[in-house]
Amino acid sequence: DFGPPAPAATVEPVAGTIKLHQQTSAGAARTTQAVANLAAAAGELHTAGDFCPAPVRAEALRRGWAVRSLDEVAPHADAASTPPNSGRGPRPRPGGRAAAKRHGPEPTAGKSGGVVLVWRNSRFTKSEFACASPGSRLNHFPHTKHITRKDMLLRGLRKMRAVHGKIYSFVPTAFVLPSEYTKFVKAYSEDEDAGRETVWICKPSDMSRGRKIFLIRSLSELHYDQQFVIQRYVERPLTIGGYKVDLRVYVLVTSLHPLSIYIYRDGLARFGTEKYDNACNDIGNLYAHLTNSSINKFSNTYSDEKDVIGSGAKWDFKQLAAWLDGAEESSARANQAEPAAASSEQL
Repeated sequence: DFGPPAPAATVEPVAGTIKLHQQTSAGAARTTQAVANLAAAAGELHTAGDFCPAPVRAEALRRGWAVRSLDEVAPHADAASTPPNSGRGPRPRPGGRAAAKRHGPEPTAGKSGGVVLVWRNSRFTKSEFACASPGSRLNHFPHTKHITRKDMLLRGLRKMRAVHGKIYSFVPTAFVLPSEYTKFVKAYSEDEDAGRETVWICKPSDMSRGRKIFLIRSLSELHYDQQFVIQRYVERPLTIGGYKVDLRVYVLVTSLHPLSIYIYRDGLARFGTEKYDNACNDIGNLYAHLTNSSINKFSNTYSDEKDVIGSGAKWDFKQLAAWLDGAEESSARANQAEPAAASSEQL
């Protein structure tokens, strides 16, 4: 619902150790929260090499944790002769046996034992899951690519529709290229024969942030250099103030068996930064057709005070709820004014 945001989820406080492996700036805030959750009791922050994001280090120090490098905690025998990233030998696995060989025994903190939190924006390999130590906590489940890759998600949705029927018919017609090119051409020709000038949207199967997305009307406009998903474009989308909008809803999956999913009460409404044309006369204008923030932040109108949505390209759900309430009140006033105007004309 559009109620106030729920308080941030917490875990049972334990003493623990957090080790950082391939930590990125995008994940630093989440790791900072993980430090806060684990830091109710005594603990330590162990960092791989010299790398440690400043927010994570600051949070650990604020909580009274000692911050030490893995080499300082458990120096390995050949530390002086073999640099950590020399490329010789097998690549160490996060929190696992290879890491133990390179850095010595797994460090622990306090009587509760060590907790190894491994946060990565990219996926883990099958061997990394297999080699993870029993105390490790990894931020990805195995095989999540089946819902995060567009081609695999499409195949999954097709299977769900075959099993559950028209409840899954909300998904527009789509094809995986190049393997389903012939099927796509058949659907394209059927639209052409029926006199429908259909717009198609093309997206790389395994890319994010709006990269390499484009729209086409003609087969001659279709060019791709990797696996793509091509889909009938929803030509009359939801708009606010004339700007295309979509909703980003955040979910937390804590268990797959049994399935346990939490939906965060707050989220984002993301906008295009140029007004949408229902006739789709300018399919090359990505600022009108895409709502990705990573695309629209480069728009010349991004910082302008735009109709209704204002500056920028995002609202939180509170702002969206306030706008919906205002739109509902305006509609109610307009409906009340119409009968009054009709009575005046009769008089």
